[in-house]
Order: sequence, then C-alpha cells, then structure tokens
Amino acid sequence: MTEQEISVKLTETEQRAKSNTHRIEKLEQQQKDLNKLVTAVEVLASREKGVETDVKEIKHVVAVLFRYNVFSVKGVHFITPLLLIFVPSMKKATRYNQVASLMIEQ
Repeated sequence: MTEQEISVKLTETEQRAKSNTHRIEKLEQQQKDLNKLVTAVEVLASREKGVETDVKEIKHVVAVLFRYNVFSVKGVHFITPLLLIFVPSMKKATRYNQVASLMIEQ
C-alpha cells in the first residue's frame, strides 16, 4: 500500500469515526428521552392504581348507602336503624366505609 492509499484509508476511517460518534450521541439522547418517558408512564400507572382504589371504595360506600336506605339532612347521613355518621371528607368516608362493612358482616 502506498502512502497516498494509507492517507485515503485513514481519512475515511476518521470520517466514519466522526459519523459514528454523532450517531452514538443521538442514540444516547434518545435513550435519555425514552427513560424519561418510562418514568412518566410508571408515575401515571401508580396514580391510576390509586384512582382505581378510590373508585372501588366509593362504589362500595354507594352500595352500602343504597342497601341500608340512607337519607341525608344538611350533610348528615342517617342510616336506618339509628346509625348517625358524618361524612364531610374522604378520611371520614373511609371510617364510614369500615363501619358500614361491619354492619354488612352482621
């Protein structure tokens, strides 16, 4: 191989190396973006599970309300026979749900 051929091959190799470096940098950025997307999907899935749990609890409370002939007067829920429970917030509703579950079991 002559010096000129070696020089041409070296130049081609350097160009390929630069091109490959750019391709690798693009792939690294794409991988970072993909990792961000995967993290976002994981967060959404976690939140969806929380919403699913809340919906199940609400459905259960509604079912209990219908089962025990519940009526409401000024935000106070009365359940026959003579059970009075306040439900001003979800935390209170959770306690209500536990009490209602005990009533169903009896």
